[in-house]
Amino acid sequence: MTQPAIAQKVGVDQSTISLYSKRFGERAAEIGLLEAAKEFNVYKEVSELRNLSVELQKYNLTAEDAREGIGIIKAFSKLGVTTDQHIKLIQVCKNINDQGFINASLELVRTEEKAVRIATGLGWGHEDCLKTFLGRMKQLALVGEYIPKIEEKSSPQKGAEAGKPTVPTLRLNI
Repeated sequence: MTQPAIAQKVGVDQSTISLYSKRFGERAAEIGLLEAAKEFNVYKEVSELRNLSVELQKYNLTAEDAREGIGIIKAFSKLGVTTDQHIKLIQVCKNINDQGFINASLELVRTEEKAVRIATGLGWGHEDCLKTFLGRMKQLALVGEYIPKIEEKSSPQKGAEAGKPTVPTLRLNI
């Protein structure tokens, strides 16, 4: 946070914040950071920042890396992903190295976006789309079961009448 922003937040002039910051820096140079923090009644905050700095250095991270991490955590939170699920999701991401999987995932996202546009144009909600999709899947399963029967009936050995194969008509409601 900038000095003008701090000054506005606490209701003082920016020069007051600048003077306070300067005095703190001078005192820290004389007696050490943590001792100066005790005198200026900011020990807890300075200690926490120091610990955070140590953690960032330990993992070779920058402040920008930390900001990006916070962004990811917030995005997970908006999706309803709990903190204990973060590690599992990271493991999933590590396991997804196959380019084919990535391409298939991207295609799925594009297909879902297209389906949402179509469904929205029809006035359908999620439940309508799901119901229609499941119905189509059942029809497809029936077609898969029916094809061998058609092939069997249409073969000249079993389904021939007057030398012509019979081919049943299959009607799909698509």
